[in-house]
Amino acid sequence: MHRIFLALLIVALAACDDPSPVGIDLVDEQSGTPYVLEVPSSQPESSAVLEATGNAARALFGTVDDPLLGRTETRGYVDFVAPTVLTQNFENTPIEAASLLLLTDYVYGDSVSEITVSLRSVDLEWSGTGATSDTTIFVGDVVTESLQRPQSGVFEIPLPQDWVAQWDTTMRGTTFADAFHGFELSTTTSSAVIGTQVLGSSIRAIAAGDTSFFSAGRSLTRVIDPTGPSAVPAGYVLQDGQGLAAAFRPQLGQRPTAVLNRGIVRIPADTSLSVDTPHAFARPPIETLQLDWISLDGTRTAIAAAVRGSTHFEFESIQLHDSLSVFLQGGGGLDRLQVRVPDQENTLSVILLPTPPVLHLAVTPVQQ
Repeated sequence: MHRIFLALLIVALAACDDPSPVGIDLVDEQSGTPYVLEVPSSQPESSAVLEATGNAARALFGTVDDPLLGRTETRGYVDFVAPTVLTQNFENTPIEAASLLLLTDYVYGDSVSEITVSLRSVDLEWSGTGATSDTTIFVGDVVTESLQRPQSGVFEIPLPQDWVAQWDTTMRGTTFADAFHGFELSTTTSSAVIGTQVLGSSIRAIAAGDTSFFSAGRSLTRVIDPTGPSAVPAGYVLQDGQGLAAAFRPQLGQRPTAVLNRGIVRIPADTSLSVDTPHAFARPPIETLQLDWISLDGTRTAIAAAVRGSTHFEFESIQLHDSLSVFLQGGGGLDRLQVRVPDQENTLSVILLPTPPVLHLAVTPVQQ
């Protein structure tokens, strides 16, 4: 009978959306009867984090003036890899034409007006591994500019003939990887930030009727001095790419003498900022959050991730359960919990956290 009750309790916990607290004093700890303890937390506050954008699946470029969240400027850097095998015709014949193909999958800002994409050659060797959004990359003069529509799917940017002539023998030889360091992507207007899928982007080169694709490899997004929101509604606004996480502290009070059966962290999420926008202005909502455990010594450990549901993010994992078990017993050295967008997402998306997070703990009192 005890096992049946516990199973029903866990099902009820998974379905519970009522944020009203369940007091520990409502259950007799001597009974050994499982119950749900809802632990409130402090209001979220900003916590500085390093945004590791190097070699993310997406590179961002462009500038946006958001009437609500302020101005954000981004520059994307993408390097390319030569094909493993080139045809004999391609190797022996000068390149006739080349184009940069950018597979776009993300727009933040004006989603209909044309933008001018600007390309510059990267001057020096660089690494995307572990690189953060404040990394400086040295670039040369403008290679070309191209007018594009934000939602076209693929930006095809013809490379000028003088660039093709400069890199012709290198692209048909064996030194491309050492000699060429990629492009910087930016825009000349402040209407939108564009996201390009790195694995779907390439340089297309044509010689003697043969086409070769130099696939995108390493990447980096640089975010330049975002201004931050000018006015926001009640609650906490979390925006990716700003170098900030939303931190909060559980407010447990008196600790029960109990064993944790299941632990969930539930964070309310409001997508109204992505709905109430100016005409044709895209402000995508955050889809995925990562939950970090921050120890008293400042050590950050990622312990769970969650995809947004209709009204909230719900975190549950083995690592979270183990950490909450120690926390429930008064250990673990917890300073705070924090949520942030995983680095590999690499967006400027936003979510409103209207109320503080709640910890839902299914516990069984220990018999005294």
